Formats: sequence, structure tokens, C-alpha cells
Amino acid sequence: MIYTLQFFRFVAFFSIFTLHAKCYGWFKYHGTAAMAVSFFFVLSGFLSGLKNADKCERPSMKEWRGYVWKKICKFYPLHFTLLLVSALYFKGGMFAVFINGDPNAFRDFAGLFLKNALLVQSWFGSRYFMFNGVSWFLSTILFLYACTPWLKWGLSRACRGRRWLAFAFAVSFFALNFIHCFLVGKSGADLEFWTYIFPPSRLPEYAAGLSLGILLSDRVSERTGGPASLCIMSILEIGVLCLVVLGVLDQWSFGIWGRKSTNYIVQELALIGVFALQRGIVSRILMNRLSLVLGILTAPAFLIHQVLINRVSKVFYGLAVADGQKYVPFFLCLALTLAFSFLVSRKKIMAVFRDVDPSTGERRLAPAAYLAGALGCGILAAGLALLSPFRKDWESVRIRLSENQEWDSTNCACIKVYYASPDEPKFETKRQSVLLNGVPAPGEWYTGFVPVGTTRIRLDFRQKTKSSEKDLRYPRIEEIRVGNRKRDPSELKRLLNKNDVDPMFVLEL
Repeated sequence: MIYTLQFFRFVAFFSIFTLHAKCYGWFKYHGTAAMAVSFFFVLSGFLSGLKNADKCERPSMKEWRGYVWKKICKFYPLHFTLLLVSALYFKGGMFAVFINGDPNAFRDFAGLFLKNALLVQSWFGSRYFMFNGVSWFLSTILFLYACTPWLKWGLSRACRGRRWLAFAFAVSFFALNFIHCFLVGKSGADLEFWTYIFPPSRLPEYAAGLSLGILLSDRVSERTGGPASLCIMSILEIGVLCLVVLGVLDQWSFGIWGRKSTNYIVQELALIGVFALQRGIVSRILMNRLSLVLGILTAPAFLIHQVLINRVSKVFYGLAVADGQKYVPFFLCLALTLAFSFLVSRKKIMAVFRDVDPSTGERRLAPAAYLAGALGCGILAAGLALLSPFRKDWESVRIRLSENQEWDSTNCACIKVYYASPDEPKFETKRQSVLLNGVPAPGEWYTGFVPVGTTRIRLDFRQKTKSSEKDLRYPRIEEIRVGNRKRDPSELKRLLNKNDVDPMFVLEL
């Protein structure tokens, strides 16, 4: 078991959790969620490459089916349970879809539910974040798992007796990812889907990790080396961590087209390759059972956290998603996520925390188990304590786009509402609420929230690529409501941003 990589798995999950909780005050560089997702793909390939790297026999169909089925069984029960929970709240609730009897709503619900149940939603160019949004990752990685036996057989056979070739393959797969993302960026296509969601687009990252696993398969278990080796590996580990930090700070960037994967592959391969050897001083610090437990919690926590965030924020704040500010009960959501993840993985975790009494031979809980339990209770208590003072009165801002829309809605990246008050009359980035991430559907309602006492709001429609046609720049807003008050859309004053491209509207309250 590679303890250090288990620790980094949890760090990657935490950055994704922070993004979905939109609690930027706790973790400033929330954009690293894309780096964390890329890390999961590379790490999955690496761990697959470590196992039986010298096996060069062609896999049979029976072996292939057994391998894929074993992978599905690991995550599907939890995925389907969370899918059912998410379905209860879909567009006012699953039961509302059936009770209202709207055939269009039913077809929409049934189609999306079936895509998620069959884990094929990432093959479609829209609405892949519906229900439990993070399950798109399962849809994509299932395709990679299906490719693994054949891909590993081909790489192992090519590298037999020439292990150095695995390094060349890793570089080649990085170059393939580079070319793919560059061409998609130049073409003006949807970068999020074609470089982030679409399953084959993730194959180069996974295959690069697989190649690295084959390269290091006979070295990971080695623990040889004296003080000089310890010193050299410690320097390498610190250097790799600095390289990763540069990626987090966006100091290593090929361009906006590489921000979903290409910008991070080199750092991730270096991080995984160096820390998998576990020979430096940083690795020795991270080689403990707590790192292993955090790694075990990562998989269920990744699937659980977004459903919990949505429900907790809805209960306490009346928000459909967590509002992007300090008022989100961050610690409560984190504690509940870890608590439910522990229930799912309790057998594996208790096996880690049980020691054998040398005198009696009986298995008992290790002191580390009590320490971890106390830490979890502390996080939960902190989350509960934060709820009371931060509960403020909010009111909704709801907009509905016209169904006769000339605006290029498929080019929309997000819709945000900013707010100002007499005390703080200027609009600032930190005072915002996200109405929508991604492509809007004309005719649908979208909701954000602002504090009671707001005097002005501003709606920003951010586009993925800049349109050269002025008629496509501005959406038609059919209806707008602030709290219980219906406002005339003509009251929205259309302003221009500095670049005269992204539309912006201001409403005086």
C-alpha cells in the first residue's frame, strides 16, 4: 500500500469539495479542482499499471468482463443509492414529476435518469451534471477501465525487456493530450465537454499513468538506500511539491485550452512517480495509518459530498446549491461527508485501526482510532457551532429567459448575480451568487440569492468564446422576480463590460 499517494488522494478530494461548497475563503485557489480530477485519472492509470506489469498474455473476453464487473461492483451500489436520493429533488421532486402528469417533464426525467443509471451521461454534450453531478466521473472512468486490459497488454508486451520504453510511451501520451486540447481550443468547440467530460479525451492521461506504473512496477516495493539516497529523494520530493504549487498558482500554463488537463499532467506524473517510491523525508512523514484512512475515505466521500452540500445548504439557507460565500456551513458539510463515508468504508478502516495484542493475540482498536474519532467529532462540533451566528435573511432573485432566444445560449459559461447595499455600494467579486454554471435552457427559471436590504443587483452572462455577432451577445429576459416582487424586465439597465462582449444588466431595487 502506497501511503503517500493515499494522502494526496484526499488532498485532491478536498480541493474538489471546496469548489463545490464554493467556500473560496477557506481555499483560495479553488481552480485546482480541474487539477485534482486530472490527478485521479493519472493515479488510477498508475495503480492499474503497477499490478502484474510483466503479464504479457492477451486478455480473454472472460477476463475482460470479470475485470470490468469487479470495478463496477466497487462503486455502483453507492452511485445508484445517491442517484435515487438526487432524483427525489429533481425539478421539485421525483414525485412531483409523476403527480403533475406532464409528459414532457416525465420524458425529460426518465431520459436523464436512465443515462445516469447506465453511466453513459458523459457521452452526451449537455446536462451531464444532472442528479449527482460528480457521477460523470464514473461514466468517464468506466470507459477507461474497459480499455485497461487491452491497453495494458499492448504496453506490457511492447515494454517487455525494455522497461525504458514505458517512459517514452508516457511522454507520447502527454503529447497526444497536448495536441488534442490544442486543436479543440483552436476550433472554438466546447472545451469543458471535449477536453474534460468526453471519455476518450481522458484516455491519454490515464494511459500516461499506466505507462508510469509499468515503468516503476519493480521499484515501488524496494526500500534500499542509505543517507545519501534519503537526502536526494527528499530534495526531489520537495522539488516536485514546488512544481505542483506552481501549477496551483497557474504559473505553469500552456493556455486556456490546457486548463482541464494538459497544464497538470507533467506535475502529476512527477508527483506520483517520486512519492510512490516512498524514500524521502516527506514520504516518511506521510507514511502513517491516518494517511491510509483518508485515502480509503476519498472514494465514497467524492460521490457523497455534492448531494450533502446541496441538501444542507437547502435546509439552512433555502438555496438550491451552496451560495459561494463564508456563510456556507463548510465544516458541517465536511464532517457529514466524512461521517457517511466512514459508514460506507467502516470495514476497511477498522481493519487498518485494529492492532493485535502481543500477549493475548486479541485484536483491539489502536490509539490512532480514538484520535481520528475525536478529530471527527471536533469537526462536526465546529460545523454545528458555525450554523447559528451565520444564518442571515436572504431573498431570491429569479430570472427566466425567453423561449424565443436569439442569443447564443450554448455559448454561455455561467450566469452570476452581484449585489450592492447602502453600506457597500460597489459591486465586488466576493459578493456574488451563481444562478447557473453551463448552458441555460430558455424558458427555465434560474435562482440566486442576495441578502435582505440589497439596493442594486447586477446580472452577468459570461460566455465561453467571444461572439463576433452583436445580435448574439444579449439574452432576452422574459421575467424577473426579486423575493415575492415581480419586476418588469424593461427596468433592467443594460450596460457594457470593458470588452463590450459579455452582457451585463443592472436593476435598482
